[in-house]
Amino acid sequence: MRPFLKRWNFSRICLMSCLMVSINAEIAVRDLIIPAVELAPTKLGRLMDDGGFDTMMTALRRQEAAFNRRNLNDQLIIAGQSYPMSVLKDTLTSFRQLWLDRKSCIDQGLGHCQTDFEKRMKEDYRWYRPLVKGRSDAHFTGYYSPTFYAKQKSRGDFRYGLYRKPKNQGDLAYSRNDILFNGSLEGKGLELFYMNDPYELFLLHVEGGGVVETMENGKKKSYFLSYEGTNGQSFSFIGPYMRDQGYIPNVSVKEQRKYLKNNPDKWEEIYGQTPSYVFMKITKTEPLGMENIPLTSGRSMAQDRKIYWRKGIMGFINTKIPDFSRRSTVGAKTPMSRFFIDQDTGGAIKGEARADLYWGYGTKAKFLAENLDDYGDLVFFIKKN
Repeated sequence: MRPFLKRWNFSRICLMSCLMVSINAEIAVRDLIIPAVELAPTKLGRLMDDGGFDTMMTALRRQEAAFNRRNLNDQLIIAGQSYPMSVLKDTLTSFRQLWLDRKSCIDQGLGHCQTDFEKRMKEDYRWYRPLVKGRSDAHFTGYYSPTFYAKQKSRGDFRYGLYRKPKNQGDLAYSRNDILFNGSLEGKGLELFYMNDPYELFLLHVEGGGVVETMENGKKKSYFLSYEGTNGQSFSFIGPYMRDQGYIPNVSVKEQRKYLKNNPDKWEEIYGQTPSYVFMKITKTEPLGMENIPLTSGRSMAQDRKIYWRKGIMGFINTKIPDFSRRSTVGAKTPMSRFFIDQDTGGAIKGEARADLYWGYGTKAKFLAENLDDYGDLVFFIKKN
């Protein structure tokens, strides 16, 4: 989440929203074409996975459910080689069995589990690396699901609404300012929650999903929120505008939040620069990626929707991520190698070798999302035959 504002780790900017297209548009794109080069297995490094067994199984299960909801009749063309699109599901199914075999081997206390697993991975799959303008390294950033406090009814300072997507086209014409400051959607049965700060609502829109906490009958309750659509109006980050007006010295979230808190008389002017408004829905799982796939912390990644329009391709990543255990040390990093599944997209995710890694919610997830900005290796694998 970064290309617009270096330290603003909000690349997905729900413009998951803005990039999503209709089913009809998707059908018009018959082939998934990925520019890449094929790698000989001998060119691969170790396939050591530092993530958990259960999170991988969860991501696989969620992706399989998505495959079962969609037809896979088109073609996947990668490095000039053509496969039926169903190979994505075949790859997932076969990988899941290898993953289970690896776990069973480890549970038995055998010493050759990782070696056997890597041998099968290199024998059973063809491997590809996206290659852009002669560069073989990929660019990685991160995103997460922020947590916000809200109320279910408008009262006091909690008067900035979070709404479902209207079915009435006339209601979709309202701008952010119309909705937030003029109450244009009030009383129409669209209300989900109310927040006490339009900037926090803006950040939730930027992420395209998150967690809302409320107090109900004296008990704390949490709800997952996922993107449902927008009003179709233009989006822009407000930080550059505030900086250009001389309101803030830099575009950091800290400076933006501080200025807005102290200058409510400027709210309508500033938020008027981004008339886009994002509608949300309550979900039972973590926020949904594309194709209504629940995202899985440390296993889901977002890639360029214009290239990876069909989700579910499996990849392996080697890079460095911010070291949460040494977060007091500026710039401290630790190696990461892990299997990920492409299950999402984002407005600032551009190019073949570009991935935004999802970290879930909570303090660690926030730290990783706000500080991950590095390069490394990204490879895809496709089942043979």
